[in-house]
Amino acid sequence: MIQYPDRQSASIRIDLSTEPFNVGGGLARVRAGLNRAVTAAATSLVRHHFRELVRTNCNEYGLPPAFWPRMIRETSGQATTRGGEVRLPREVAHRYLGGVIEPKNGARALTIPVIAAAYHQRARDISGLRYYPADPRTDGGYVGFLGRPSESGEGPEIYYNLVRRARQDGQKFVLPKPEELETAVRAAIKRFTAKLH
Repeated sequence: MIQYPDRQSASIRIDLSTEPFNVGGGLARVRAGLNRAVTAAATSLVRHHFRELVRTNCNEYGLPPAFWPRMIRETSGQATTRGGEVRLPREVAHRYLGGVIEPKNGARALTIPVIAAAYHQRARDISGLRYYPADPRTDGGYVGFLGRPSESGEGPEIYYNLVRRARQDGQKFVLPKPEELETAVRAAIKRFTAKLH
């Protein structure tokens, strides 16, 4: 009945086509209303889950992520003829499934923030940053660093590590548990069918 994101789709799909319902003779408009109700309930649960992650998923500096508020805004629901789907941004599906992250839009490296002042900012928006090349023998796969000369003169203050790619493990916590989604869908079905009688 519920299918989570996979490599082909960044959506949570809900298929009600095989579910037996007493919906007044199975009228198409009643079925369409049921699909909308179920989709709205599932979308609401996913957005609520993301709001909880805003509160609990802070980085090592205690800063709340900018990622989840954007994911809340970009998540939408769409009723279909078979049920519905919660359309997720690709980034959520990527975090759920894991995989390799590579630079986009012509960039040659990913910028990984390493100090609090670098979080929630693009490297190009911080004035005075300079490129410092990495030593491949000692710098663990980094291609370089972005930083500013330190005031003490003892080397640069590094803001970002630069890497060609990063591997991200799948993180199942980024979406509600299947049983939570199933409960929300069943409750929506029950509420909807109760209105028909």
